[in-house]
Amino acid sequence: MRILHILNDGPREDARQIIAAHATQHEVEVVDMSADNISYAELVDKIEDHDQVICW
Repeated sequence: MRILHILNDGPREDARQIIAAHATQHEVEVVDMSADNISYAELVDKIEDHDQVICW
């Protein structure tokens, strides 16, 4: 399963722990909206490419 984590306010400790747990069994990608310079179109493409999306 491909999981996309979108961090709206940067990484938090609880998010880091869950992301690390997911990464042991799944393909995980993280987008930090507070640090990454990503366009809306790129974000939509990433959302469509993943099986599950989690927003923090």
